[in-house]
Amino acid sequence: MNRHIVRTLIVYLGTSLITFAADKTAPAALEATLDKAMKAYNAGDWKAFFADYAPSMSAIATEQTFKALYESGTRPQFGNYVSRTLIANESSINDEAPLLVYKAKFAKGEAKLSVNFIKEGATMKIMQVQIAPAK
Repeated sequence: MNRHIVRTLIVYLGTSLITFAADKTAPAALEATLDKAMKAYNAGDWKAFFADYAPSMSAIATEQTFKALYESGTRPQFGNYVSRTLIANESSINDEAPLLVYKAKFAKGEAKLSVNFIKEGATMKIMQVQIAPAK
């Protein structure tokens, strides 16, 4: 009887770990939103970059912010965005305020790309996009 309990626990734990691993995949809708923002980043199009930002972030979704943070800040250091790989153990995939953290490749090297989302209404919107030196 003890063997049966142990086997059941092993199967349950194995299934739980597989489920947990599957949950650490960024949702396609968030990935698509980020793709649009990074395309706009490369194009230097501040309006398109902030198009999917949360309305509550409208005070910072300005041309001045884009120029200061991205055109003058990160672009000279990293160049254009190329690709990314999710860092699952640093990301928080949830239904209300996901945080996606990536190892990102830029034209001039690697960086850490962190994106906070928030649920506003029925959809997820971007709160912040941070590009920082990779550690």
